[in-house]
Amino acid sequence: MSIRRISLYCVLPLLFLSLTMTIIIAEDKTSSATECMEPVEILANIRKERAKLTKGMYRAKGRSVQSEPYLKEGDVIVFGAFDESNQQVRFEYEEPIRLTTTINGQKETKSAQHGYRLLKTPNKTFVTEWYENKPPMFDFIEKPADYEPSNIGKPIDVRSFGIANWGTVHTRMTCEEMLDDLAKAKVIEIKIDNGKCVITYEFVDARVSYWIECERGFTVTRFNCDVFDKKTKKWIESMSRADVTWEEKNDVWVPISLILEAKFNGKEVYNIDLEWEYVNLDPPPKVFDLRAMMEGE
Repeated sequence: MSIRRISLYCVLPLLFLSLTMTIIIAEDKTSSATECMEPVEILANIRKERAKLTKGMYRAKGRSVQSEPYLKEGDVIVFGAFDESNQQVRFEYEEPIRLTTTINGQKETKSAQHGYRLLKTPNKTFVTEWYENKPPMFDFIEKPADYEPSNIGKPIDVRSFGIANWGTVHTRMTCEEMLDDLAKAKVIEIKIDNGKCVITYEFVDARVSYWIECERGFTVTRFNCDVFDKKTKKWIESMSRADVTWEEKNDVWVPISLILEAKFNGKEVYNIDLEWEYVNLDPPPKVFDLRAMMEGE
């Protein structure tokens, strides 16, 4: 099996999953915990805890680096504000991409910044996208309220951190969609590791493990994916992995750092640190004002 084909099982939504539940329970004797709940119950609690976050505002910064053959490196800059009850979302995202341009008939490929801004209100949606340089102040396009932007323009669902892998972050799957996929998957092992419940799921030529702190809001602090290479008949360990740090703010657990790594197309590392200004509190009204977003406020 080629690495390109294998990558689909760890970095994109996984379909056609076996519904058979064969569970092996193991226990790390050095752990302070003694047992885990059933996987179905754990997933239900993860869903319940993440659903508590309904409004807030955060800023995030980090880096995205990819080695050969794609060679890109640059800053990741994120701003997110949301209020589910009032159907308001503002999302700004910037990351490095490989940009190919033609100069005097010659193609030139380089690493460049790609950005997107989105503002959704109950009645309208406003979007803008740019490469290399930030857009002019009034370069926003008005769309219907139900407009669905491209993947980069969709808000990142920060509640999914820990469950999310490289592909689901970039395709902007929601936390609910990821949990729905896991609910259909085959569980092959449950164990205790340093006080955390670890559930391992089996997919097509892949096994994926999640480390869950049940006593800390059922937060998922680590993800690891191994893939099976049919050519060598061996498992390739940690083809994709993530580490997440969570903090409790205003009685809600929110992520404050994310590190994603993958080894499908050269080594890729993506990391961001999040600073929460509001958690389950109303962001300032002007945050959802178009002019304020145009002016970078």
